[in-house]
Amino acid sequence: MTVTYTGDVSNAKFSSFFFSMFRWKGSIWKAIALEFCLWLTFYTSLSALYRYVLLGESKKLFEKICLMCWKYSDFIPITFMLGFYVTLVVGRWWNMFKNIGWVDSFALLVCVYVKGGDEKARMIRRTIARYVCLAQVMAFRTISISVRKRFPTFDSLVDAGYLEKSEKERFEDRKYWLPIKWSMDLIQIAQIENRIPSHHAVKEMYKEILSFRNKLVSLVHFDWVPVPLVYTQTVCLTVRLYFFIAAFGRQYIESEEHPQQWPLDAFFPFLTTVQFICYVGWLKVAEALLNPFGDDDDDFECNWVIDRNLQTSLEIMDEHGSLPSLNKDKFWDEKIIDPYYSLETVEMRQNPIVGSAAALYLRNKPKEGNQNPVSMVRRPSMYPEEAILNNGLFGRRKSCKIGSPMVTRMRDSPRDTGRTGSLRALRIQERLDRSDSPDIERHNSPNVGADRKTSSKSTQYSAEQ
Repeated sequence: MTVTYTGDVSNAKFSSFFFSMFRWKGSIWKAIALEFCLWLTFYTSLSALYRYVLLGESKKLFEKICLMCWKYSDFIPITFMLGFYVTLVVGRWWNMFKNIGWVDSFALLVCVYVKGGDEKARMIRRTIARYVCLAQVMAFRTISISVRKRFPTFDSLVDAGYLEKSEKERFEDRKYWLPIKWSMDLIQIAQIENRIPSHHAVKEMYKEILSFRNKLVSLVHFDWVPVPLVYTQTVCLTVRLYFFIAAFGRQYIESEEHPQQWPLDAFFPFLTTVQFICYVGWLKVAEALLNPFGDDDDDFECNWVIDRNLQTSLEIMDEHGSLPSLNKDKFWDEKIIDPYYSLETVEMRQNPIVGSAAALYLRNKPKEGNQNPVSMVRRPSMYPEEAILNNGLFGRRKSCKIGSPMVTRMRDSPRDTGRTGSLRALRIQERLDRSDSPDIERHNSPNVGADRKTSSKSTQYSAEQ
């Protein structure tokens, strides 16, 4: 069964989620009620034993046990283990739901591609749909308890209309692929009888059938290979042991010299109860979703799925060639379409698709005779040589040397001087040609510092004279 509460939380208000906390079916309270009552009874029994029964050395021994449990209980990595386990189980659960299988797309293709309004054509279309639904029922019988209870034998499938008596003799248990093969054979027969217009149509129907079959196989594989048992046992046992230890470690100790002496003697463990709800409720999420084909409150509605697929597919098959008359629509003569709303929703605020930069305006002062507030000018194209110069290639010695193959190839390659911006290209060419001059080579020489000092001294001497 599936607990649906989406309508109750349609608004993100506190009241919506607050009242959803009081639901019982599929709730955390129903999931942890029994275990919490057992744990609280155990905790209360230990508290009464310590307060009213134990005396002397036995009481001190109990205090030491409680101290040890309180001190070392945090060593259990319960949050780490629960996080990974619940994430794994929820991922498997969602993948199972995506592989449930819906026959709508396949039924629509068969209804359109298999031509003919006679009784045999209708029989072919409906039989193909019934075979596909039968394959789903056969697969669900092997993995779902509720479906198995509904169809325990093949005779029950015959009585339900999924299987004919002549077809039952060819079945063996778990042979859910056989109806898929029969449906593909029927499509081939329809093609031979020229009821299907092209090979492409056959290919499309085969593709949908095999896709549906692959989803059924995935569900069977999920049921065959569950989460490793050792992982499930480890997580479940760890959570229960943690709160078994907490029943000792969270006890109130009367001795004032004891390091675990609580400031308040609370007969009811409020904070430990909150921790129990969080951790055990977290674990119950994984336990409820571990096998969604069972009888829990949040399990899949498998019986409804197979009923819906059978009804929908047969109804689609009977709609072949049924088309209403063509009429002009309500907005036939309107250039701008104004959709209709009810009186309660006509003033409803909407947030249409508007780009984030749509409200950005560049305001320039308009010139005389020009009403356009934005002035546009042409920008010359940038050549690769100029891009290298603008990025500071010759100003950074570590990026590239003047005599490197890249710069030499750029300098020696022919250039088109007839394009726009050829004067700028010529100036760049002149700068590249000057790379062979001693001045530029001197910047790459190891004595460049000494040359600069000598040059500066010579300049200073000339100035003094």
